[in-house]
Amino acid sequence: MIKAVAQAASRSTHAKSRHGAMLVKGGRVLALAWNSYSKHAEIAVMKQVTADQCKRSIIWTVRIRKDGRLLLGLPCISCLRDMQAAGVKMVWYSLANGEMDWKYL
Repeated sequence: MIKAVAQAASRSTHAKSRHGAMLVKGGRVLALAWNSYSKHAEIAVMKQVTADQCKRSIIWTVRIRKDGRLLLGLPCISCLRDMQAAGVKMVWYSLANGEMDWKYL
């Protein structure tokens, strides 16, 4: 999972902050997205699926350096609120030590 989301983050056109997000439901990857100057990766991934698909889904998000190493990828407060409003049940996010952590919404 982490590799797929990190690959998405590497496609980001944002010069300072490269984030990737993947939406998973029922063990199936439904969407993959990355951030741009105008949109956060978490919002971009939710816009690729229906409202029903967002409900009870899990979003994986990572932030990477230019060399591909993981950084803290905890979504911002605004994205956390939007994910909660859409019915996302959990978010997994990258840590700077290369591991992942999670948060129920």
